[in-house]
Amino acid sequence: MLHLSVFYAIPKMHKVIPKMRYIAASHRCTTKHLSHIITLCLKLITQQHRKLCNQIHKRTGVNRMWIIDNNKDVLHKISYLNNKHTAKDIATYYFSTLYTNIPHTQLKKQMKWVLDKAFYNKTKQYIYVSQSHATWYKRRNTIQIDYTTLLNHIHFLIDNIYIKVGQHIFRQQIGIPMGTDCAPFLANLFLYSLEYNFLEKLTKENIFLARKFTHCYRYIDDLITFNNNGLMTHMKHNIYPTELILNKENKHDTQCTYLDISMNIVHKTIHTDLYDKRNDFNFTINNFPFIHSNIHGKRTHGIIISQLIRFIHVCDTATKFIHHSKKFINTLITHAFNQTLIKQKISVFYDKYHHLIQKCNMTKKQLIKQLFP
Repeated sequence: MLHLSVFYAIPKMHKVIPKMRYIAASHRCTTKHLSHIITLCLKLITQQHRKLCNQIHKRTGVNRMWIIDNNKDVLHKISYLNNKHTAKDIATYYFSTLYTNIPHTQLKKQMKWVLDKAFYNKTKQYIYVSQSHATWYKRRNTIQIDYTTLLNHIHFLIDNIYIKVGQHIFRQQIGIPMGTDCAPFLANLFLYSLEYNFLEKLTKENIFLARKFTHCYRYIDDLITFNNNGLMTHMKHNIYPTELILNKENKHDTQCTYLDISMNIVHKTIHTDLYDKRNDFNFTINNFPFIHSNIHGKRTHGIIISQLIRFIHVCDTATKFIHHSKKFINTLITHAFNQTLIKQKISVFYDKYHHLIQKCNMTKKQLIKQLFP
């Protein structure tokens, strides 16, 4: 770990006007080990804040934790609104400049607030960090981290962000680089602290207005709101600093795409379908491995079940599920995948996740026949 982060850029081809995403490759960086420790600690602290916000939500009806790790919470909320037939509007937002525009002074201030809330009693004084996870401990020993140590670690990392561009070395004075392990957690918790404090103040002033933000979810820099009636657009400057630019993405309040979900409101019901931004590119994407690549054959076939699970979760009708699954299977066949092994994986999927496939109302033989005409 004797190298500095190497700076490079990759294009955002899904944008109408392609932009660049700048990455600081930190695989063998001098701060790699420190960043890994901070990542494990912040992951534990995020869980602690989630528990706190769940208690507040039960008591007040106001959701102060918008952070999500995948589409599971969004799909659960869609199911909840559909059961009640109360879906009115959807809005998606995107931070055009998040990582690179966070002021260091404010980042340190908000991270201190986050740690203050997490280390709140005697049972939450020390964090034991192993190679792969972190847990709370009551007592201190040589491999545990306390509040002061963790805060100093975070401050040191923020103050010592160096990147190498060619033969030149620069220190980043504004923002955090994409590429270091803990960058997503720092950005997530920074935004969370601002959202929490905004909702805490709003709850005291007008709890009914605060509850309008209950159906909000954020995957790092992608934000979605349900039944918010455009309040996020009007109040975003009260939540986030002017350095962070939050743009509304969808043009119509009844249609949007978020993560891998395409949504459309019809008669107060949200219809969902699978969405892949790579389909918007004007060139072909090879997004699955060829069987003749340097990957074990059985491991390449392991992607089948996980993809079918994703399809059945997102697609709200059997027709959509069959369409995307058939397209997926055809792609694998063109990549020389073994059809017998594919059918075996589909069979395992049907047996193990029968509770999900029930909405398609078909037997295992009918499913395989639909995917292999």
